Amino acid sequence: RFLTLMEEDVNRLARLTGFLQHYRKYWCEETDRPASLSPAVTLSRIQAVRERLPSLTRSFERLGITLDGVSLILFVGYNASNGHAVRTPEGCAAWLALERYPTAASIDAFLPHELAHAAHYALVPELYFESVEEQGATGRQLITEGIATRSAMRAGGLDEGLALWGDFLAPEARDAWLARCRERHADLVSRILEHWNEP
Repeated sequence: RFLTLMEEDVNRLARLTGFLQHYRKYWCEETDRPASLSPAVTLSRIQAVRERLPSLTRSFERLGITLDGVSLILFVGYNASNGHAVRTPEGCAAWLALERYPTAASIDAFLPHELAHAAHYALVPELYFESVEEQGATGRQLITEGIATRSAMRAGGLDEGLALWGDFLAPEARDAWLARCRERHADLVSRILEHWNEP
């Protein structure tokens, strides 16, 4: 059998191949295997994301953050990372691995987070990473994850615990984790400064 591809299909396939190489290189382990979601579950999660996009776009605009040039990649991945952002020829794309979003609360927490990453990289390309070492640099991670988390809090109307964990942790566990971070604040700051450019 032969498959006829139009130029736009070839371009779309090339972009997808670039994204998949990025995803496997930076966000998966060699031993990870593809997740399995039924078509019905996959479509329901795509719909849940789509339903949230118009209000989230307006919320970002009210904050002065434009999502122009930001695209969104929804796919079934390797049960690895739940999402992030990737540079594309057109700008930046947020991506979500749908197998990692089993609940509405997980979508509500991390969709704005990943969109914020894409918008941030589009505005400040120097904070994007081109190597595993850059990806893991403490300072870069602190800046990019902090901005994405704070943006998700503001755009998504989330408290600190939900913006950081969604419903992956129960409310009591989120509160306990935040309390431990506050108790260790001085030690954490010291370690961050000591290891700013290290993973």
